[in-house]
Amino acid sequence: MKKHAVSAADLADRLSLPAQALGELKLTVTGDQQILVENHRGLELVTQELIELKRNKGRLRLYGTGLLIAAASKAQLLVSGKLERIEWE
Repeated sequence: MKKHAVSAADLADRLSLPAQALGELKLTVTGDQQILVENHRGLELVTQELIELKRNKGRLRLYGTGLLIAAASKAQLLVSGKLERIEWE
């Protein structure tokens, strides 16, 4: 029997669940001034120009100017500042 790899997003779609139910990141961007990141796995790096977060597989990088952690909990992170670019791997 062949095994097939299924991503969390595909599995969530097949089960009619939101991807966040399986630990996928949820990003809520408000203009270029604020971003709420849900289901992150911790901080790697925080500077005023770059905030790097762990996720299930890989990293999420937020680039900008004057970035700061406005609020944080175990699963949520609110970042404020001038957001210029978002990258993930």
